Amino acid sequence: AQGATCAGIVLGWTSPILPYLQISSIERGEAPITSEESSWIASLLPLGALVGALVGGYCADVFGRKWTILGSAIPYFVGLALCAVSTSVPCIYAGRFIAGISLGITTTINPIYVDEIAEDSVRGALGIYLELMSNTGVLWSFVVGSFAPFLWFSISSAVIPVIFFGAFIWMPESPTYLIATGHELQAIDSLKWLRAKTEVFFSTTYTCAVDRVYDAARSLERSLQRNWSSTD
Repeated sequence: AQGATCAGIVLGWTSPILPYLQISSIERGEAPITSEESSWIASLLPLGALVGALVGGYCADVFGRKWTILGSAIPYFVGLALCAVSTSVPCIYAGRFIAGISLGITTTINPIYVDEIAEDSVRGALGIYLELMSNTGVLWSFVVGSFAPFLWFSISSAVIPVIFFGAFIWMPESPTYLIATGHELQAIDSLKWLRAKTEVFFSTTYTCAVDRVYDAARSLERSLQRNWSSTD
């Protein structure tokens, strides 16, 4: 959820910040940015997201869904931190592009992870929750960015990826991915964690859950084999 919040923050970042950068600022001691520079600051985020989506898809198949999503916290932090300490427009360019890489990973891999770990009864609700948290991040940028100084807004925004990293590291890997890559015992442990069951894990209900995961994993395994064969 915090990953989606980070996505919303970087999406909404330009709304309060660009007007601030377009006027002369005694605090920053710099000349206002031009309209062309404003356009690049806004455009480099989706350009980075394009790269992030391509890289994220590959990393999710090679390193797993969990570690790819967890790794996306790093570019979020670096990008927002660069914007916070920026002393030049190119520094802001770099920060926006780097944050965009994480945005591409989040919008591509997070829904896959949610789909693979969720039960049928809550999958739709969890998908809506991702969108809700993304909009919460946009709201954060609109509200905090409108009232807080540029530096403190950027610093406080950079803290969110740190919280995300610390919270998400405890989540298990997708059981579907684990089975598809031959780690069946780890997949069962992941399902136990996700379903919060131990002794009664192999009841009829959870055996059905395992069967569904195996079916999805077989499909994923065939897809991975085709992808790896095409790269050989």
